[in-house]
Amino acid sequence: MMKIRRKLSSLAFCLCMILALVQPGAAFGAAGASLVLNYGYSGVKFQIYQVADEQKRLTEDFAGYDISLDHDTNAEWQTLAMELEELAEQDQIAPSEEQATGDNGKVQFSGLEEGWYLVTGSPMNISGVRYKAVPFVVNLTEGIPVKADVKHSPDPEDPTDPEEPTNPSDPGDSGGGDSDGGGGNPGGPGGGSTSITDPDVPLGPGEPEGETAEVPKEEVPLARLPQTGQLWWPVPLLLTGGCLLLVAGIMQRKGETSSHER
Repeated sequence: MMKIRRKLSSLAFCLCMILALVQPGAAFGAAGASLVLNYGYSGVKFQIYQVADEQKRLTEDFAGYDISLDHDTNAEWQTLAMELEELAEQDQIAPSEEQATGDNGKVQFSGLEEGWYLVTGSPMNISGVRYKAVPFVVNLTEGIPVKADVKHSPDPEDPTDPEEPTNPSDPGDSGGGDSDGGGGNPGGPGGGSTSITDPDVPLGPGEPEGETAEVPKEEVPLARLPQTGQLWWPVPLLLTGGCLLLVAGIMQRKGETSSHER
């Protein structure tokens, strides 16, 4: 009888360990990487292009170009984003995904592969002036949702005549919004996300004086951030395993006491 109880205790402990290792991996594996853009205007299309994988190996669409992803400063990432956008337009590279902003001026891309992405936006027309989203490059990692406030600048050389966006949140706004970039979006990611606020988004060179923006000299914070909130998932499993082991120990102790009394 004692041997059976010991085996049950060992089995319960093994099951708890297996659940602790498998459950979080399955949850994050199904989610993939995600990106939420806050633009402040609805009906504007945004495109994302996967330039490289997580190890900075260029994808098939960009493998034929002389591209380096080894940059440290905001200005270097800014120049790279402008060059990649020009290549994508000239060679008509198809985006990995394209979506339009909703009524709240935001758009979400989810289920993406890990890697480095170029983010671009289609032109829009406000009061007879053409504006275009400032492109940027971002590193997306599975399990770490990223939120970004996207800026825009006048685009007088654009020959197209884009439609004026509907329901602008604030015509005098620079295209940003709340610094968290995810409020008011029921489909947005939850806690444990990385937010790219205005100073972190690379700004395109040559912007007119009407749309001035300061480019910080510090490094662009595109590195992974520690997600301390994700460390709480083992607690319920460990508590359950502890309770099972406690019950098994009590049963074993009772069995030993009964055998001694006999």
